[in-house]
Amino acid sequence: MPTNDQSVSSQTITLACAGPADQAIGSVWPGVEAYFAEHGQYAAPQIVTVHEACSLPAAMLEPAVLALLEPDPELAAKTAAKLADHLAEQNIPAVLLAPEAAGLTGAIAPGVIAVAAEHATPERLGAFLEAFVSSGDAMRTLRAELFNARRAQGGASGEIQRLHEEMALASAVQHAMLPEELPAVEGFDLGVLFRPASYVSGDIYDIRRIDEHHLRFYLADAVGHGVPAALITMVLARAFQSVQERAMPEILSPADVLHEVNGELIRRSGDHPHFASAVYGVIDTRDLVLTIAGAGHPPSMVYDPRQPDPKLCRSAGGLLGVFEGDSFDQHEVQLRPGQVLIIHSDGFELAFAEEGAEMLASGTRTPQPSNLYIKWFADTAKQAIDRGVSPALEWLGAGLDQQDGSLHQLDDVTALAIGLGTPGAHAAHPVRRSA
Repeated sequence: MPTNDQSVSSQTITLACAGPADQAIGSVWPGVEAYFAEHGQYAAPQIVTVHEACSLPAAMLEPAVLALLEPDPELAAKTAAKLADHLAEQNIPAVLLAPEAAGLTGAIAPGVIAVAAEHATPERLGAFLEAFVSSGDAMRTLRAELFNARRAQGGASGEIQRLHEEMALASAVQHAMLPEELPAVEGFDLGVLFRPASYVSGDIYDIRRIDEHHLRFYLADAVGHGVPAALITMVLARAFQSVQERAMPEILSPADVLHEVNGELIRRSGDHPHFASAVYGVIDTRDLVLTIAGAGHPPSMVYDPRQPDPKLCRSAGGLLGVFEGDSFDQHEVQLRPGQVLIIHSDGFELAFAEEGAEMLASGTRTPQPSNLYIKWFADTAKQAIDRGVSPALEWLGAGLDQQDGSLHQLDDVTALAIGLGTPGAHAAHPVRRSA
């Protein structure tokens, strides 16, 4: 044996035996050893049982494994499956010798080859093992890189789970600021459709009584998306509530409320300006006079079955959070029984895209804002007049689900509907929201 020749490299091959080790050494190993010697290498066996090889770490199995499985075909097939899975996971190349009747031939796992014991010549086994041994350095590098990749993946998965939990908590906090139930007002049928684009929404809304004869509502849309926009909505919700509460028993005009909320948003923004659009309205439930003011928000719509087009409640106010001391216009609208008032956020301009209305931006096709939602609102109002506000909004929600991209909506969508004398009036309505 050329052990004193310094030019001869020495390799240790793990020899895994299902039976007696001396039988394996006497029947298989001499031919493998001779093959390596002919190619200027010295090979020595490291003897382990097959059971041990199924659990040993890579460092104790490398650079390669030669396994002699049970002579019983059924047992050999079961052992081969277990051993091959472990070796593939550890990135250890191997040759498994199994009886031909076991039906195991060729690659049975990444880097694991099965050979019929009856046809396992020394040249064939030696060639496989020499190739495996020569790739030992590369395999060790691969195992180290895979280990680091799995650690990084585990860290990323943990971070993603943490972010998921934090976002779910943020969503719960925001939902707690929204009304669980809309008030019961004689002659009024109230409903809300609220669909955030993500965990949290940049939209915020409320409908509630101020006193026995006045109903107020607002809908605000913070500029931006995600958590930053959601944080702004929390400031807005608190401001809308506190401004009117501080004035009680006086009922502030919508213009005055927006003026005060604008100042509150600017004071709380500090060096980082935050902006939002909003609409605020008060309805005198005795004479159905609506007083409404807006801050850069899409106009609300009054639908009357006797009129072909909706009446738009426009306002000339700018966005909240821009100029301190800014003033906001308001106007009055005489409502009538049978009409439906719809207040909405601008997300509907993208939610209902006209066919072919796309623009190419940064290599992706993005829906273009359209006015198609106005027709959907008109049909929703007709549904509300016939069936009630809640069923009508459910119908509108089903329509949203049918639009392209509905699973990944681009913006938050919120719609408040107030029906006057429509089916479903007089009752308190639970709020149905989609997260």
